[in-house]
Amino acid sequence: MDEPLAALDATRKAEILPYLERLRDQIGTPILYVSHNMPEVVRLASHLMLMEAGRILHAGPLETLLSDPATAPALGPREAGAVITATLAAQEEDGLSRLTCATGPLYLPRINAPLGARLRIRILAQDVILAREAPSGLSALNILPATITDIRENGPGLLVQLRMGDDLILARVTHRSAAALGLALGLDCFVVLKSLAVAQDSIGAPL
Repeated sequence: MDEPLAALDATRKAEILPYLERLRDQIGTPILYVSHNMPEVVRLASHLMLMEAGRILHAGPLETLLSDPATAPALGPREAGAVITATLAAQEEDGLSRLTCATGPLYLPRINAPLGARLRIRILAQDVILAREAPSGLSALNILPATITDIRENGPGLLVQLRMGDDLILARVTHRSAAALGLALGLDCFVVLKSLAVAQDSIGAPL
């Protein structure tokens, strides 16, 4: 499939993507999907190849590549982000869905999936805030403990890789913020994420 959704608007894409997910899951035949659209890739792919000028730069399992700071330059700073897996635990009365991830609850805008479904969720590095201590008095609902596992130069700032249980997540920070927080390998801290920062097209179908 060579960029099959490239000419469609967002509404049509949202209608067709679930069909492609079912096709992937039901036919049992490998699909080679070519795309420049990262939300599509994250929704559909299990194995990723990043190419430039006809050359393969990186290849491997999707979750592994996207959580590796070394692949960020190939994606671009605004596309850098990791994929985590979470279980849909409840539908809240205020329109949020409560999911369970490796280190605690994750609240996102309502997800149309059965309770107990395992979902793949893409979280952009630019949407993640880091804190040395659990903050209070914030509008952000998601505050999850994590441990720093890697710090890399990334353009004008730094890309920080953190482990949350079995999941890895990325955060983009400035050098000034990193210095002020004393960020270092092995440091325990907290990941802060607004519920509305995760778009619906960044949430995959039940696994």
